Amino acid sequence: MNAKDTGSNPDSQNLDFEVQARLSSTRQHAMNSNVSRSFEESRFLSSVNQLSVASINVPECKGTDNEPIHRQTFELWKDLLVDSLKLAGIDEEATMYTVFKVKAGPRLLDIFRNTKTQADAPDPDTAPFSNAMHRLKTYFGSGSDVMLMRRRLALMVQKGNETDLNYIVRVGSTARLCEFENDKEFEEIVSTVAEHARSRDVRTAALKMISRQGSFTDLVDKVRELEAIQLNEDYVKQKHGRERENLAPALVAPVRSPQVWEAPRFPRGNMNFRGYPGRRGSWRAPRGRYPSANVQSRPQNQPLAGERCWRCYSVYHTGDICNVKDKTCHKCGLVGHIQRACTPSTYKRTAKEGLEAAPAKIAVIEKVEEVAGGDDSVSAAKGE
Repeated sequence: MNAKDTGSNPDSQNLDFEVQARLSSTRQHAMNSNVSRSFEESRFLSSVNQLSVASINVPECKGTDNEPIHRQTFELWKDLLVDSLKLAGIDEEATMYTVFKVKAGPRLLDIFRNTKTQADAPDPDTAPFSNAMHRLKTYFGSGSDVMLMRRRLALMVQKGNETDLNYIVRVGSTARLCEFENDKEFEEIVSTVAEHARSRDVRTAALKMISRQGSFTDLVDKVRELEAIQLNEDYVKQKHGRERENLAPALVAPVRSPQVWEAPRFPRGNMNFRGYPGRRGSWRAPRGRYPSANVQSRPQNQPLAGERCWRCYSVYHTGDICNVKDKTCHKCGLVGHIQRACTPSTYKRTAKEGLEAAPAKIAVIEKVEEVAGGDDSVSAAKGE
């Protein structure tokens, strides 16, 4: 009866349909809610991934001063890129490869396109980023690139605005990429520094490190010490230089240099000015004015402080009591002074002294006349 009533009652059928419809709408809403939630999560993860990629600030890989890219430049750029990817939380090969192509730059991409995948390289389909790094490492690690780096190391010159310490560090960084042995590497560093460093102290310190079995760290410490000493010297010069500039300049009395004049040379002996034998005192002094020193009055035969004898250049007596009055000068040939005291003033004074000398007295001359008168001869003296 219940079954009959149920089948024949239309209200019960409508109720069952509504319940089923209500259950279907709930399932549909739940399914739609799950789809919406998954879509929002994917959008959120995509936004986070985009922010992570945008936060990577890696410059283009290129050489310094428009130089070609070498192994050192690539190694530094690669380390920076890998560290930035780790900080951003990116570990997917596809995303890392995309970031590599964006950040590499045209020069490094040209080198990458000219390389080929080798047998021991990672699969380019499953690990494209690792494959790209392997290809570039093989290219920069070849024998030709090592030889190029060694030649570059030997020709490294210190730049004009580069400090000694920066130059030493740059040489050491390049030497580590040349694949030398430990001892050979330091010898090549010292050879480059000793040849191309500007400072003499740095070159000397580098050569001493070889004889003392030093290391690259010892060389860096020595160069830092030399730079500290030089900075201190510059500071002292700058500080004390300003103090000297602030001081008032000292007053210096004008000094008049004596007139340089050399007397003519004559042969030894009693000669006149023209070189012919003559009587003493026959020479006349040349015309002209000569500077003479102002002589103050002083006691006789006692020279002033700093005054010398004009005849022999002595400081213990004057020219009046000098014992070379009768000596002949080997330079000018005049009598009255010696060669070491022969100056223009001495020359003039000696000549004047000769002119003012008193003439010698002449004895009376008797005249004798002889008269021949046969055998007799008469001699008569004048005045008898």
